[in-house]
Amino acid sequence: MQKTFLLPLFFSLSTTLQAETEVKFLPHMAIHMNKGCQQNSSCTIELGKVNLEWNEALKSRKQSQLNKFQKKYGLPISFWTTEKENKTMVTFDSRCSKHRVKDKEIYEATMFIKSSNELLKNKKILPNLAIRERDGQSYFIPRKSLPILLKDNALVFNQDHEGAFYTLHVFSNKSHSNNNEKKKNHYLATFKTPTATDIREAQCPKELREKFISKLSNPRLYQSTFCKDIWNQNTKSYERFIFGWSCL
Repeated sequence: MQKTFLLPLFFSLSTTLQAETEVKFLPHMAIHMNKGCQQNSSCTIELGKVNLEWNEALKSRKQSQLNKFQKKYGLPISFWTTEKENKTMVTFDSRCSKHRVKDKEIYEATMFIKSSNELLKNKKILPNLAIRERDGQSYFIPRKSLPILLKDNALVFNQDHEGAFYTLHVFSNKSHSNNNEKKKNHYLATFKTPTATDIREAQCPKELREKFISKLSNPRLYQSTFCKDIWNQNTKSYERFIFGWSCL
C-alpha cells in the first residue's frame, strides 16, 4: 500500500519541478536573453527595460516624451571601458584588434548619463575625447561620430538608433559649472535637425597632438589622431578640433 501511494507522489513532484525549471522561449531571446538588450552584449534586465523606454521615446517623435526620459535617465553615451561587465552599462567586445590583447582588453560600452562627470567617477571608463584648439576645452563625445557643427559651445551630432534619428548636443566638460540646465547636464537630445555644414580637413599642430595624448589614460585606446575644422554657428567661422581614431 505504501508503494502504491508514494509512486504517484514521486512522479507528481518530479513533473512539478521539471515544469518550474523549464524556460519558455520568447521571440526576443533570439537576440538576447534579457528583453531590450542588444545582440552579443553584456546587459542586465534593468538596462534592457531602460533601452525599451528609450526606443519608445524616440519612436514617439514627441519632444515632451524625449525630455521626460532625459530627466529620468539621461542619455545613452558610448565610450570604452576595461571592464567586461558592469551593472550600470552595456558592454561589447571591441571591434579593434589592438583592444583585444589578452588580460588587457578594452571593451565598447554605453551608459545612460546626464553629466560627463559620471564618466570620470569610474577609472576604468575611457571616454571618447575631442579637444578644441582655441581654448583647450575638452568634450566627451559618442564613439564613431563626428559633429556637424558647433552651437552655443556644444558640439552637435546627428545620431541614429535602430532607424530612429535625433540630434545630440554635447557641451564641453567645463560647462558643468554653468547654471544653465542644458550645460549643467552636458548632453541634450532633440528632434530638431539643424542644417549640416561642411566639415573641413585640417592639419593638427604638434602642440595640439601632444595635449591630446597627455590626456589619455590608456595609450592603446587610439591608433592615431586627426583634426577637423567645425563650423561655429554663433561666430560664423570655423574652429579646429582634434579627435582620436581607434579602428574602422
